[in-house]
Amino acid sequence: REEMAREVGATRAALSEVGEGVVMLDTQGVVRFVNPAAVALLGADLAVGRDLVEAARAPALVSAVTEVLRTGKASHTSVSLAGGSELAARVCPVAHPLLAVAVVLRDTREQRQLERSRRALVADLAHELRTPLTVLGALAEEFRESGHEVELIATLERQVVRLRTFAEELEELAALESGQIRLHLETVDAGAIARQVADDLAAEAQAAGVAIAVEGGAQLDTDPVRLAQVLTNLVEHGIRYNRPGGRVAVRAGVEDDAVVVHVEDDGIGIPAAEIPLVFQRFY
Repeated sequence: REEMAREVGATRAALSEVGEGVVMLDTQGVVRFVNPAAVALLGADLAVGRDLVEAARAPALVSAVTEVLRTGKASHTSVSLAGGSELAARVCPVAHPLLAVAVVLRDTREQRQLERSRRALVADLAHELRTPLTVLGALAEEFRESGHEVELIATLERQVVRLRTFAEELEELAALESGQIRLHLETVDAGAIARQVADDLAAEAQAAGVAIAVEGGAQLDTDPVRLAQVLTNLVEHGIRYNRPGGRVAVRAGVEDDAVVVHVEDDGIGIPAAEIPLVFQRFY
């Protein structure tokens, strides 16, 4: 008993120092352990021996705990509290004779603020790029009309186009993140969209010595412009990071009542160590 008491005491002491809130509940949803961080996040009413429904005024958290008790499967949810606080909660089952559920809480206010600041920065950057790009484009046109060195002007124009494309992508990113992008749904054929993308990239593929093959098709309700944008991105990368004699294959069809489009290439690929990082921003 003394040894067990020491282990329990050590565990309590460790959890008391954890920055995330930790709450342990029994099968009835009664609090059996709570660390100081959880009390700071959910309020002083959260105490051992109290029912979570009474102790925490957080319906989303109570619902998540009830669902985990019913299904035995872990769950993630967001918890909005009075005063504007927002928590990320992980609720998971516990294999223990007395305890049934563990709740781990994390305050996401600072993260949300950083995300808002970053979105504002992206939007401001895209906007501020417009003016110098317009000036540079006008200068390039004036130089061309004045008969300056053709190759130098062509280089300037290429860089202006690249920067203008970058600015447009930043603006689109800002619009996506702020929820301003709306999908305009139409009934289209995924194969037809893929063939259109292949036609648009045919010259680039030919110059790189890469073949594009499109197979199949399936009707679906989607935004054809956005679908074409996704496929263009994938196929273009399949061309750019390939080798002469390489191939990019696009297949569209129905799988398990869903329309699925596969884009495959036999190019250089991505190093295995970097695959988990490819969706990091600007990686």
